[in-house]
Amino acid sequence: MFTVTCDQDHVLSLRQDGRALPVSGAYVRHLCAQRGLDLMQGDHQLVDAEFTRDAIEEALGQLSYEIAQAISTRRALLAILNAANKPPATAA
Repeated sequence: MFTVTCDQDHVLSLRQDGRALPVSGAYVRHLCAQRGLDLMQGDHQLVDAEFTRDAIEEALGQLSYEIAQAISTRRALLAILNAANKPPATAA
C-alpha cells in the first residue's frame, strides 16, 4: 500500500507501509497537482500504482544522472592526480 502524506511543514512524501521512499517531494507534489490532489497538513492519501511508478521512475532517472556526474567528476580528478604525479618534462 502506497500513500502520500503531508507533514507539519507541508512537505509531501511517498510512503510504503509507513516508510518514506527516497523520491523527490517536489515531484510528488507535481504528481498530486496533476491529479487534483490538494493535501493539507496531516493528510494521508492512498495512491495507485501509476502514481507510485511515476515517482520512482523520476527518482531513478535523477539517480542515474547523479551517478553519471559523479563518474565524470571522478575521471577528471583522477586525470589531474595522474598529471600531478608525473615528473616534469625535461627540455631537450
